[in-house]
Amino acid sequence: MTIFSATQNLIHRSVFHRIAGPVEEAIAAPRRDGAVRYRCPGSGSFVLLTDAGSLAGFRGGDDTARHRCGACGEMHLLRIDDGASN
Repeated sequence: MTIFSATQNLIHRSVFHRIAGPVEEAIAAPRRDGAVRYRCPGSGSFVLLTDAGSLAGFRGGDDTARHRCGACGEMHLLRIDDGASN
């Protein structure tokens, strides 16, 4: 018996929405006061990251970070591009 068959009534179907697919990449642009803005590849809406927890992934000189998108709920790989015009 697998874990899924044992607990299939306890796990909501939305958890498995796109779990097997690759993480989509989004180009992020730095904004004033340390914020980062990107366009969600799933919904097409703009997302502005201002909280320290979301921005912590960009600390230490790394220009990429994983983030669960507030617009579509999926994970995205955000890549900082200073020349991005989104």
